[in-house]
Amino acid sequence: MPRLPLLGIDWIGMLLWSATAMSILFICVYGEHYDWWQSDHICFATAFGLAALGLNLYRATFLRHPCISLQIFKMPIVWKCVAIILVMDLLLAPSHFWSYCCYDTVASALFASSSLPTASYTTSARKKSSLACACGE
Repeated sequence: MPRLPLLGIDWIGMLLWSATAMSILFICVYGEHYDWWQSDHICFATAFGLAALGLNLYRATFLRHPCISLQIFKMPIVWKCVAIILVMDLLLAPSHFWSYCCYDTVASALFASSSLPTASYTTSARKKSSLACACGE
């Protein structure tokens, strides 16, 4: 097998794309834990990810062989694949997310005028009762 030259590889581009992806991943995983953009960690990750993305897109405009060429986004098959991936992610979202969304909508519509508890009340009551059990009260 012939050796491949490593001179034509955009190492900085790879690092910048990796930094962008890791920033997006950090925001998606730890966003709820750190209370989204109320936390300095999430704000820093957002700024860092946007800076890395902007620098990478700027570098891709003048490099001869960028890591990801901007010409790829002119192909219609790329946009079809992106659409398929987004629809698949939407359909494969956790079922409890959709059930909570539907329950809150239906419960607020049905119980708006009655004194029955809604989803936010039952969730907070459940948290209080689980805290009482955990604390031994």
